[in-house]
Amino acid sequence: MIFDIQKASTLKRMSAFLLDVILFAILAVGVAWLIGLACDYDGHLEQNQIYYEQYKAEYETKYGVDLDITEEQYNVLSPEAKANWDKALEECNKALNDDVDAKANYVKIFSYTLMMVSLGLFISMLVLEFAIPLLLKNGQTVGKKVFGIAVIHQNGVKANAFTMFIRSIIGKYTLELMVPVLLVYMMFLYNIGIVTVIILALYAILQAVLFFASKGMHTLVHDVLAKTVCVDLASQMIFENEEELNEFRRKAYAEKSGELNVDGIYTGTSAISASLVQKDVQPAVDAETAVEPTSIDTTTEE
Repeated sequence: MIFDIQKASTLKRMSAFLLDVILFAILAVGVAWLIGLACDYDGHLEQNQIYYEQYKAEYETKYGVDLDITEEQYNVLSPEAKANWDKALEECNKALNDDVDAKANYVKIFSYTLMMVSLGLFISMLVLEFAIPLLLKNGQTVGKKVFGIAVIHQNGVKANAFTMFIRSIIGKYTLELMVPVLLVYMMFLYNIGIVTVIILALYAILQAVLFFASKGMHTLVHDVLAKTVCVDLASQMIFENEEELNEFRRKAYAEKSGELNVDGIYTGTSAISASLVQKDVQPAVDAETAVEPTSIDTTTEE
C-alpha cells in the first residue's frame, strides 16, 4: 500500500472551474432578477430617470443648452458656451441632490443593487459550493464531479460539512467575492478609485503567490483557511476520518517492519510499532509524524 496526495492537474481544475463559473453565474443572475422583481428595482430606475429628465429640461431651458451633447460636441464649444453649459449641469445636479425624494430613490437603487449582488452570490455559493458538494460527497461541485476531482483535507481525510463551510462561505464568498465587490461598490459611492485599485491588485498578487508557492498544491485563500486540497478522485486514497487514517498508518508501519503477518496480526516487539498498534494511541496527523504519508510503502519483500 502506498499513500500520497494525488493532486489534480491544473488543466482539470481549470476545466471544472469554468463549468462551475457558468453555473454559478446563471444561478446568481436568476436570484438577483427575482430579488429585483420583489423590490421593484426597474421601477426605481425609471423613477430616477424621471427626476433627472425633469430637472434637465428645466435647466436646459433656463440656460439654452443641451445637456446630452457628446464630448466631441462639448470640445468645439466656445469658452463662454462651455462655461454656460457647465453652470447648467452644476445647477441641475445640485437640484437633484437637494430633492429629498430624488435622493431617497437614488439611495434605494444603490442599496437594492448591493442586496441583489450579495444575496445572488451568497445563495449561489451556498447551493453550488456547499450543499451540492455535501450531496455528491468528496467535496465535489458539478464541475469537479464531471472532471473527476475531489476536495479533501491535506492529510487525506474526507472534508466534512464544517470544512466545506469554511472553504465555501468564509473563504470563497466572504473573502474572495464580497471583499472585492464591496471595494468596487465603495469606489463608485465614495470616489476612492485609486485606493480600491491598489487593494484589489495586492489581493490578486496574494492569490497568485499562494497558487504558485504552495509546494505544487496550487492552493488559494479558501484552501489555506480550510486546509484542503484538490485531488484526482480516480487515484486518490481517501479516508473517512482520522481514526481510519491512523489505523492505516499503524498497519502500514507494522507491515513494512515485518511485524504484521499475512493475516493482519501484529507479531513484532518493536517499541515504536507496538505503541502505534495500541488502539488507544492516536498518532499526530500532520506533516511532522514519524511516518510520512508520502513515504509509506508496505510491499513485502520476498
